[in-house]
Amino acid sequence: MKPKFFIEFLCILIILCCLKICTANDEREHDRALYQTGRKYCLAQNWDDALSLFQQLISEYPDSRYCAGSHFWIGYCLEKKNGFENEAFNAFDYLTKKFPESSWADDAVVHQISLAEKFARAGKQSYISFLIAHLGASNASISQQAAIALGFLGHRAALPILKEMTNDPYLASVAQSLIKHVEETGQRKPSTQDGIEKPTRNFSTEDVNSDDLATEPGTFPFIETQRHEQYRKLLKTGQRWSKDELVTFAIWHILPTDRFEQFNSLHGDDRREWLRKYWKLRDPTPTTTINESYLEFERRLAYAHKHFSRAWGSSRSMLQKEQYQLPGKPNAPWDARGEVYIKYGEPDFIAHGGVHKEEWTYYKYNVDFIITQYMTNIFGNAVFPGPISDLTKSYDVDYDLAGEPFSARLDATSEYTHNRIYHDLNFIFKPEFRYHHDYKAKPIQQFKFAIRCQEAGSNRQLIVEYELPIDEFQIISTNERCMISYSQRYVVFDSQLNEVIRDECQQQITADNKKSIRAKQKIQASIPITLAPGRYKIALRIEYQKSNKLGIYQKDFVVED
Repeated sequence: MKPKFFIEFLCILIILCCLKICTANDEREHDRALYQTGRKYCLAQNWDDALSLFQQLISEYPDSRYCAGSHFWIGYCLEKKNGFENEAFNAFDYLTKKFPESSWADDAVVHQISLAEKFARAGKQSYISFLIAHLGASNASISQQAAIALGFLGHRAALPILKEMTNDPYLASVAQSLIKHVEETGQRKPSTQDGIEKPTRNFSTEDVNSDDLATEPGTFPFIETQRHEQYRKLLKTGQRWSKDELVTFAIWHILPTDRFEQFNSLHGDDRREWLRKYWKLRDPTPTTTINESYLEFERRLAYAHKHFSRAWGSSRSMLQKEQYQLPGKPNAPWDARGEVYIKYGEPDFIAHGGVHKEEWTYYKYNVDFIITQYMTNIFGNAVFPGPISDLTKSYDVDYDLAGEPFSARLDATSEYTHNRIYHDLNFIFKPEFRYHHDYKAKPIQQFKFAIRCQEAGSNRQLIVEYELPIDEFQIISTNERCMISYSQRYVVFDSQLNEVIRDECQQQITADNKKSIRAKQKIQASIPITLAPGRYKIALRIEYQKSNKLGIYQKDFVVED
């Protein structure tokens, strides 16, 4: 009986454990469901229902991994509700103190900065100290956001960081405009001994006078930039756009302001030649005649114009009217959806919520956008970070030909901070074209690539040397011989990216047995090339089809006179 009793007891214990696990799983699923439903209400701008769900989650599941995010969205909902800006500021402040290590804390601070700017503009001067305090933030993006807010307020404390921001090509235009604005207004708070208030980390909500709480947030002044002037000149009445006009508008989305100005000053053959070089530099397979990046650009352009060019509505506010796609008015060839599509391609998921609102999700970038239909984003009013954006680390490919193997570029990553300024001034407004080519092959690792020069009469003979690990290849036995065979293709381009040399061959390494080949450990090969003096670029492709492995390597070099 004892063994039977023991078995029964053990079965009961197992059943209880399973029930406990199931209950825990149910709880985890429930808090996740509350969180996701709350985010959907945010997307639909149903702030009250969203607040209720996030507060329920915090109350029922205080240890949930969604608590920090829920506190953030509570602050966000309050910020969006008229008359609750003070409560929103305090909600964000609570988040930063309770969850200081959470990635949501930086987001909360950035929203506090935005609110502090509105309060200060409404005459609540104690919030200036909050902004100045965050000029000294360890997170550069937060200090930049504080500087931008102070710049809009015309406060000279922003100048040192704004001047640093002029060195960033993506922030330079905004920073230069704000510097000009500060210097022209000459507004400043009572100064310290050196004329500018020092950043401090000691500010807290206790430093704000209760009478200083803003009830009606002010509006910030819009500052014109060269980019807005370029945009206006590209607008057109009617839907008949030539291909050249569409290409020009699409290029405006992916080029920084100064580079677009250079491009737009070109005409005819000069413009076509510029485009050829630009896309050649971004060709993911430079040894082939097909440029997949350019083909993708053309596909996105055509799709955006076909699906996102519709004008809608009638009378709107005359303020910033160029952002609306209105019938019979000067319009862009697509709305904000077209801009995002051209820059980042087909979204992985599209959700519809609210009036003329869409949420586009890109899982490969860990980001989503809330996009307003029938508006462009020229004034930053049509595209905002979505509720599931989490830019802690993003997959980013370097398309410049810098001599790195594509395997290294595929593994390259960029660190992005989880905060508003990254979205607003980099990811959303940043002119860029992201395309990740699917090579459908495994990258060859541990490749070494070098070029040396030797005399050859009036020209110079170059020796391109490369080294591959034996382990990357399979050794094949045929007719009592063992060998490794792979494809080698290279193309040399001159300074104008015109092809000057092309060659392709099958390389073989043979030996009497596999042991002799493995003993070499490395495949070492050289390619002799004779060239006149000048600047060149070489693209080398090593392909081993048996194991579906591929390496594409590129390098700039100079042949001296």
